[in-house]
Amino acid sequence: MEEKIQDARKGGQKRRRKAQKQGQNSPQKAQQVKQKQQQQKAFNVLKPDEVRRSNPKVLDYSIELKRVNEPKVLCALCGQPIGAIAEAISEGDNGYSHFDCVIKKIAEDEQIKSDEKISYVGKGAFAVIRTTEENKFEIVKRIAYETNEQYASHKRYVEELKS
Repeated sequence: MEEKIQDARKGGQKRRRKAQKQGQNSPQKAQQVKQKQQQQKAFNVLKPDEVRRSNPKVLDYSIELKRVNEPKVLCALCGQPIGAIAEAISEGDNGYSHFDCVIKKIAEDEQIKSDEKISYVGKGAFAVIRTTEENKFEIVKRIAYETNEQYASHKRYVEELKS
C-alpha cells in the first residue's frame, strides 16, 4: 500500500517538473490565465439595462415592494414594544404578543420535558414536539393559540399597514 502511495507521489513530482520545464506552472503563466478568466467573466456579465437593449424579449421584472408602516404596539405578555407586527401573534382583544413571548408562555403552561420543544406549525398553531430515536419529529400535542378568525384578522391588519 505504501509503495503505491510513494509511486503516486513520484508520478506527481515528475509531472510538476515537466510542466515547470515547459513553462506551464510559471507565475507568469498563472497571471496570464487569471487575466484571461477575468476578461471572459467581464465579457459575459451584462447589466440589466444592457440585457433589455440586447434582447427585446427580456421582460422588466422590477416590482415595487410595499413596506409595513409599523404601529406602536406593546406586547400583551411582556409589555415591551413590538418591532415587527408581521412577526407578532394575535392575542384576540388583548392585542399582540412577541413570537418568543408566546413560545415561553406555552412552554410554561405545558410544562414541557427536557426532550421536548415548542414549535410553530402554522396558521396560529403551535405544537409540543419530540425527536424520536430515528431522528424524526413526533408531535406530542398540537396547541391552537390563535383562532382562524384571529389569524385572518391579523393578516388583513398587516396588509392594510402596507404603503
